[in-house]
Amino acid sequence: IFEELKDYKEIGMIYNNLGTIYLKIKDCTSIKYFLKAKEYFDNDSDSRNKALILSNTREAYFFMGDIQKSEEYLLKAKEYYDINDFLEDKIYFYHNFGRLQNKKNNFKEALTYYLKAIETALNTKSYEDLLDIYFELSKIYEIHDDLKNSLKYLKKYNAIYKYIYNIKKMRAVASIQTKHKSILEDNQKEINSLKHSTLKKAYDELNDAYIKLQEMQKELLISEKRNTALALAVSTNHEINQPLMVIKGTIELLKFKYEAMFQGKNEKYYNAINDSVDKITKILNKITTLDKISFTDYTPGTKMLNLFLSKKGKSI
Repeated sequence: IFEELKDYKEIGMIYNNLGTIYLKIKDCTSIKYFLKAKEYFDNDSDSRNKALILSNTREAYFFMGDIQKSEEYLLKAKEYYDINDFLEDKIYFYHNFGRLQNKKNNFKEALTYYLKAIETALNTKSYEDLLDIYFELSKIYEIHDDLKNSLKYLKKYNAIYKYIYNIKKMRAVASIQTKHKSILEDNQKEINSLKHSTLKKAYDELNDAYIKLQEMQKELLISEKRNTALALAVSTNHEINQPLMVIKGTIELLKFKYEAMFQGKNEKYYNAINDSVDKITKILNKITTLDKISFTDYTPGTKMLNLFLSKKGKSI
């Protein structure tokens, strides 16, 4: 239909969408459609479309393992990003250029573009993009054995994750409160028009609805707290388990190589280390399988998670 109408912009967009579909299912056919779309967009005056198809073509070549071609198309897209104010698109460009440089083992160059992507994402409040970038940087620094910076970006990831879910929680609560207020106002008008004989019944129904709404709000808040706690628990488990296994493996290797040193009075030191590692492992496993969130007093004014509850909710 678009060919009959000679609407070349729409034809180019259809080829681009086909390429995107094939890319999502990891099919190299995607490159054929992206290059076809590029033929139509080359004659289009819309710079954003040109930058889009160049970026998508870059991603297809990157998936195919052709780093040289991937970089070639990304640099072509950069020309449009540099002269136009496509802020959200620039996040995509900087992020992918950082990935490309990291793939080529140009760590310093990759870091420069990752930091540009972070700056642009902060300016546009693109928090979902920040989550991806912070997590990738944490993994990159971990690969380079820079655990200090790896932990730094993991903390930033957790902070953004918590911030996003707090916003979603507040929006959900606000939505419930708005609906509740609307229900109350509508019901109040209806109550005012009722005769005295039906007023009691209407009031009881409204009161029941209000109690149920309070229960829903309470369940929502508990669910969000649990999701946040579990997300933090998974991150903690991941970061602590690796060095913990190193400690356990090392002490067992030492006992195997120097068995005589761990006999007699010294055996208690080996047992103390081994028991402590097992206890930490047990705690890590426990916090990732919490089915209830419960707090206990740690110090005056400070709460801590109660990890060891029975199924009836009593402390073990």
